[in-house]
Amino acid sequence: YGHLYLYTLGGELVRQITRGSWDVTEFHGLDEAGGFAYVTTTAAGPRERHLYRVPLAGGAPQQLTTGAGWHSVDLSRDFTYFTDTYSTATQPPTTTLYR
Repeated sequence: YGHLYLYTLGGELVRQITRGSWDVTEFHGLDEAGGFAYVTTTAAGPRERHLYRVPLAGGAPQQLTTGAGWHSVDLSRDFTYFTDTYSTATQPPTTTLYR
């Protein structure tokens, strides 16, 4: 499975950030001030994509998108807003702005 790992600038592994029987499919950014990485994963299932906020210090990832299906997101530079374009096999894409 594809996951996130934290390395030093010298290339030494510090620790694995995400783990589980799923893949990180997209890395959206790192909020160093807040201590989170924002990623899209297949944790909810292989036919779904959801946005998660992962604590860099460890702990459980928090799912930020809802509804079974495919979520394609675009986050603001300061990670306070994101657009979510959501669709399923029976629902056309719908775009929503979240804070």
